[in-house]
Amino acid sequence: FDVELNYPKYLEKKNEVLKNIGDLVVPEGTKANWKFFTQNTNEINIGFDDEVVSPITKNERDGFSLSKKIMKESKYSLFVSNEKIKNADSIKYAISVIPDLHPTMTVNTLSDSISKNNFYFLGEASDDYGLKNLFFKYQIENENNKNAETKSVSIPFSRNSKNAEFNYF
Repeated sequence: FDVELNYPKYLEKKNEVLKNIGDLVVPEGTKANWKFFTQNTNEINIGFDDEVVSPITKNERDGFSLSKKIMKESKYSLFVSNEKIKNADSIKYAISVIPDLHPTMTVNTLSDSISKNNFYFLGEASDDYGLKNLFFKYQIENENNKNAETKSVSIPFSRNSKNAEFNYF
């Protein structure tokens, strides 16, 4: 059998095909497409933890396929059958998932000692798959909170890095 792994687009990782490998280690959100090439097989059943998909879709003359988006770790078993043997010995595999963690950010605000209307913002941002953009958004309110305009400024940092330090005045 083959397992075609289609990774989430934001990873910018090339999709790949694994041949005769059942144990998988994949990033969260990967779509796995199993293609089984068989002889003398009428049915293949697959069980993920306690969930049984019965049977796997038969496609070509002696082929079966199944697609599943991988979101959590699981174990799975394959059961192969024909008209003489129903659910023969199972084969067991495991799927390990590399989680996609949320981005994190910390910001400290310091007021200027000379002018109370000026502020310094110092911070750090990080993401396990790298940062693409970093924006500082702020709003200056007047006394009656009317016509407060939201402004956005792009903060420069080393592109596609996992961590970024920034400051803004």
